[in-house]
Amino acid sequence: HFNIYYFYQHFHHKRVIAGYASNLDLRSTRKAGDVIYGNSSIDIVLSAAADKSKLKFRNLVDLTDQKALLKTRARYLVLHKNLLAEERGEKKLDEVYFPALALEKMYRKEWGEPLFQDPWISVFKIPMASE
Repeated sequence: HFNIYYFYQHFHHKRVIAGYASNLDLRSTRKAGDVIYGNSSIDIVLSAAADKSKLKFRNLVDLTDQKALLKTRARYLVLHKNLLAEERGEKKLDEVYFPALALEKMYRKEWGEPLFQDPWISVFKIPMASE
């Protein structure tokens, strides 16, 4: 998982759960057809799993599964609109990653408007999360 923010939180002993999107059709985002490279996003890799019921993680949650997300007891969901561009230090966001768009739309419908939003991220308060 190429998310440097996960490492920062872990290094500073902050509880963090990284997320991926498994139930979105990502075939159109694959540039090499059925080939998955080592630098492929985690969404592409895990969405290709034949039996998703066998995917078991301690610090990783499927963001398309709202029940699984609620079980994490996380208080906030931070959706990065293009994590790779953000990590590269690009000044302007030219392209929003498809899973981020789909997830933002889904959670706006379920939870309402984000608490915070800028060109790079949308932050949602997770309902019923323990305070």
